[in-house]
Amino acid sequence: DSTHEAGWEIRDFKRHNLYYDQCYSIESISGLTEQETAVKLVEPCEGECPSCRRQLVDFFQFDLTDLRFSFLPVPANSLHILQCVDCASYMGDERQAKLDSQGHGHWPNPSEQTEPISYGEGETVEWRIPSFTLVPRHPRHGVLETSELSHSQIGGIPTWIQGPNYPTCNCCGKTMMFVAQLDSEEVTDFEGIYYAFLCPDCQITATTYQCS
Repeated sequence: DSTHEAGWEIRDFKRHNLYYDQCYSIESISGLTEQETAVKLVEPCEGECPSCRRQLVDFFQFDLTDLRFSFLPVPANSLHILQCVDCASYMGDERQAKLDSQGHGHWPNPSEQTEPISYGEGETVEWRIPSFTLVPRHPRHGVLETSELSHSQIGGIPTWIQGPNYPTCNCCGKTMMFVAQLDSEEVTDFEGIYYAFLCPDCQITATTYQCS
């Protein structure tokens, strides 16, 4: 879809952007003495994945009291985007989470219990989260072929590897809004990009993953 490639679609006979104009690059800086506190990456949280029984993580945690994130339409002081990073990486899991009044994500209980997926040794994702800072940039910067900055960003148009793939909200059927992306090579030994999305109307989040 060429319009999705450009970050928009036709909705109610009008152009509707699928991204937010506010954009910040997540820049790793060695020797940084003051760590960014308004956003956290890959933070362990309560609960286990119903598919593999491993601990879930908040892929992104946003402090919405920080004015830089005032564009995110969540009626809470924080936004937690829930995911099992192993299932997202190896199974293409696009499970969606419902936000509660505190901005924490919750997956629906599985309809039936199944045997947990077993990942072999070396198939789990090991994270190394560096010190980083947020740098304002143009919302289209991440899709420029000449871009030399990090692909990790908040807001703006996503940097697709395999082509545009905006999830559809399981509740209302609308295309979800892109929120942020994390370049896997900057934080793991694997290549690829993790993407985070939000349905503002239903307060539903989702994540996806693409690699070459």
